Amino acid sequence: MRKSIRSPRLSGVRLLEGSPFYDRQQDMNSFLLSQDTDTLLYNFRKAAGLPLRGASPMTGWDADECKLKGHTTGHYLSAVSLAYAATGDERFLEKAEQIAEGFRECRDAFTASGKVRPGFLSAYDEEQFDLLEKFTKYPDIWAPYYTLDKIMSGLLDAYELAGCKGASDILSPLGDWVSSRLSALPDEMRHRMWSMYIAGEYGGMISTMIRLYRITGKASHLEAARLFENDHLFDMMAQKLADNSYMIIFLALLWAVITLVSRSGGMAACGRWAQTKLKSKMATRLATSLLGVLIFIDDGFNCLT
Repeated sequence: MRKSIRSPRLSGVRLLEGSPFYDRQQDMNSFLLSQDTDTLLYNFRKAAGLPLRGASPMTGWDADECKLKGHTTGHYLSAVSLAYAATGDERFLEKAEQIAEGFRECRDAFTASGKVRPGFLSAYDEEQFDLLEKFTKYPDIWAPYYTLDKIMSGLLDAYELAGCKGASDILSPLGDWVSSRLSALPDEMRHRMWSMYIAGEYGGMISTMIRLYRITGKASHLEAARLFENDHLFDMMAQKLADNSYMIIFLALLWAVITLVSRSGGMAACGRWAQTKLKSKMATRLATSLLGVLIFIDDGFNCLT
């Protein structure tokens, strides 16, 4: 007799107090609860023309002038949804619902403005998507579908992990927007878009649209997932081995770094080494800069972080 194996639901698993895993979970929980949701919604509300409620602007890759803004809010929504499922702490559900409600308000304001297609939501208007269809290069635009993926993934996690019903009300029209926009483009145009360095990066939009299809049952959402297929990537991999020398070298370097970290005791050992060897702020900054150069020598090394 064949037996099926299923992964346990996150909501049915709890870490034991006194373990290092539990302690790190508490550290992360404290950080997540300390974040201000109005600040996380700042860019969305500003783009939609809504009051900012006295929130401070975000910084870094979510700074007002950065074209990647919006993705961190999606990541945060995923994080609090995971935290709610892992702990049952209602404060995380409250955070998720605040973000989802803020998204709904911004979506409605965008639609009411008549300046975007119905269902659209992001931390900026549709301009970056328009420019991508004109093959505008990075850094004039910065991966609008990647940011959209993080926003939609956050909403999916809020719905599936935290039971945030309002998330589905935002997701289905947003999925319709994706389907309507991309289905109108010729295949060659989409393939060229997805092959553009950084500008055409779309993250996990294929799996995101499939997850959405499982909720909505809309065939258009499943078809939209297929519209992100990048034939150029598979064509490149199908070429002769000699033509893929760069990828082979990259994979060899990646294996070497992972092996080195693993055999040296993992990142915990690296942390202990840093505690004993780095005695000043300057040394810490230099080590951080060197590690950043080593890891980010290629964009694909991001997986190490």
